[in-house]
Amino acid sequence: MSRGIDISHHNVCTDYAAAKSAVDWVYIKVTEGSSFVDPSIDEHHGGFAGKPRGPYHFMRGSSAAEVATFVAQVRARAWELPPMLDAEYQGVTSAGIKAFLAEYQRQTGQELTVVYSSESLFTGACNPAGFITGNTVLWAARYSQNSADFSTLGWDHPQLGIYQYWDKGFIPGFAGGIDLDIARVDLGSPQAPSAPSTTIGEDDMAFGTPAPAGTNEHVDLGVVGCKQLRIHTSFGHVVHVRAVLFYGDTGADPNGTGEGGGYDGEFRTPKARWDWAPNRPGPIAIPVGSTSCTVLYDADHAFYVSAALR
Repeated sequence: MSRGIDISHHNVCTDYAAAKSAVDWVYIKVTEGSSFVDPSIDEHHGGFAGKPRGPYHFMRGSSAAEVATFVAQVRARAWELPPMLDAEYQGVTSAGIKAFLAEYQRQTGQELTVVYSSESLFTGACNPAGFITGNTVLWAARYSQNSADFSTLGWDHPQLGIYQYWDKGFIPGFAGGIDLDIARVDLGSPQAPSAPSTTIGEDDMAFGTPAPAGTNEHVDLGVVGCKQLRIHTSFGHVVHVRAVLFYGDTGADPNGTGEGGGYDGEFRTPKARWDWAPNRPGPIAIPVGSTSCTVLYDADHAFYVSAALR
């Protein structure tokens, strides 16, 4: 058995050395929904250096943009534990969890294996039968007993590996109550997207989003933490880009050209087109503060759009 905690910006640590001495591992909230990035990621991540750390996402839906927000923050730092999906919002279902896991695997090529929810949801709307694979580790919460004994959970599963048994625990170095967890499995090494290199290349992509052929088509993707937008076409083909619109707190005129190369031909008279061929015109700089974007285009073939971290 090993003991851990899961924390976010709601948990203030004044002595990380003391906190590290009291736990075996820690999970750190990095994102929630499609746009929220926890402001305490770097503080907690740096403070717990030397201890196994894992990132988690508080799920609000299963859109590509929401998953991409999580993926970008996972890739931005080194982790020792696999990413975790926190599925406890009102209205969450097994189908929603399955959709999120599938989208994560589509964007990263890797499986998201740790799924957290309450005991009441796992026995109800989030029945693991609807999403579980042979690699899944279930993490269940129930606070009524304040006991680290798995038998007090009142529910068991062959793949139940972590029990969050209290939400008002005391850990040295923290002010206020802390979620307390106990694991009966070896969490292992992370199945997470690899960290970006220092030069732009395939490994710098936070994710690739397929764009289908069509006229007046569009594709949406999240770009949180990313710096360049790329369109990948086959030689001999051209994508006619109508507009690239960035959303988020990008400063003045975020729906126009944006800062750093965004393009909006739809607002021009006459409407303009941007012919995008292989290696031309090159990547678009993503305005600082962007959380997502829409690419509107005409294409006679399928292609990919990706966001790069550098």
